[in-house]
Amino acid sequence: MPAVLVFPVLDELPALFFYSIVETAKANHLNPFWYFTHLLTVLPELRRKYGTIDAAPVAELDRLPPWSKELPDNCHSKRR
Repeated sequence: MPAVLVFPVLDELPALFFYSIVETAKANHLNPFWYFTHLLTVLPELRRKYGTIDAAPVAELDRLPPWSKELPDNCHSKRR
């Protein structure tokens, strides 16, 4: 396969990853802005505390998915 056809797709992977999280958050009735704000606050704290995200206990990571019942109230969308 020619490289010209492969590399444009690789350039779009970060955007696709971001879009996937946004859509999953919306499907779980979350405000994507506040959900990302929460993730970008908690993930660095976990990294600082445990050295890597992979070393964090599963119980702490289970609080982060968009379907978690333990997300802060501001993450939840006001409109449904």
